[in-house]
Amino acid sequence: MAVGDYSEVSQTLAEISTNLSAPLIDEPDGFARVWIEQRQVKAVRVEELLTISPAVVREKHRSGWDKTWNFYHASHEQLTLLM
Repeated sequence: MAVGDYSEVSQTLAEISTNLSAPLIDEPDGFARVWIEQRQVKAVRVEELLTISPAVVREKHRSGWDKTWNFYHASHEQLTLLM
């Protein structure tokens, strides 16, 4: 999403946080994250965040990840219980 030195990408991350009205948190480990969807304690635990990393980091999700992500983010239709 952005390439530059640490201060440049930190500023970009802060701007994204503001634009999305999403919290920018660096606790508990000091790594800044913009939480788009934070993990909740329930059966399905989904989270999405943005952070800063070296430009050489590769994608590391497993095969089938896209299918699972789409399943949990698909719009669900309420079934009619009474006919």
